[in-house]
Amino acid sequence: YIIPTGEPNAFAAGRKDRTIVAVSEGLLARLDEKELCAVIAHELGHILHADVGKHMQQAAMTAGFAGALDFGWSILTERPSRSSKKKDKEEGDSAAVAGLALMAVGAAQYALGSLTRMAYSRSDEFAADAVAARMPNGAQALARALRKIEAARRFVVHPTAEA
Repeated sequence: YIIPTGEPNAFAAGRKDRTIVAVSEGLLARLDEKELCAVIAHELGHILHADVGKHMQQAAMTAGFAGALDFGWSILTERPSRSSKKKDKEEGDSAAVAGLALMAVGAAQYALGSLTRMAYSRSDEFAADAVAARMPNGAQALARALRKIEAARRFVVHPTAEA
């Protein structure tokens, strides 16, 4: 697929037999044929190693841990007003303990999940690079493409960037 944007980018999406590789018009305009082939080989490496599905699972897991953290926070902050009744106070204290426990577990798991996701992501990028590097002159073509992409990104104005 070709994405109509000037920003140089490429990605793989989908899973199993329903995967695609998309490149932007900006990438097509900046790379020569060998560089483009190396970038596409890199994206095919992600498909070959099932990175897309793995990354989706890791992101969903991390989001679930963030949800536990948020739920624990909501238990703590949305408790009913203080009551003088002993039973209400005990229930409020139990809710506070449960909220703190959820926050602690959610925060710890979210942090570990994020670190694990970043480590795997880096490893997956190197493995996809290796697929491109196996092509004749693939390593050199991919290196040239990455330099061009990085140079182009310095000049792309993002809507959220201040002028």
